[in-house]
Amino acid sequence: MYKNNLKNKIALCLAILALFVIFYAELFIINNIHHNCNGKNCPICAEIQIAESMIQQFGSAVPPVMLLIVFVCFFTETTSIANQVNLFSTPVEMKVRMDV
Repeated sequence: MYKNNLKNKIALCLAILALFVIFYAELFIINNIHHNCNGKNCPICAEIQIAESMIQQFGSAVPPVMLLIVFVCFFTETTSIANQVNLFSTPVEMKVRMDV
């Protein structure tokens, strides 16, 4: 039970970290889009390109992640229903003899 709780906390931290990365990359692009460019080897332009590629990579990862989340939610819901069915089966319903 402790490991499952730890995994949930780690997953939440990673999701929040990914959102912060996207947020700060967009803030960097917005703040530096109209900078004084030094020419071909401008470090700010290079950082803007890196931030744009990072946002595109996160954007291309969204559909598979959403599909995985839907699958996991469906799978956990169906297994919990199956486990609930097993909880309600009693020895009387299964016609088990207890006097043997």
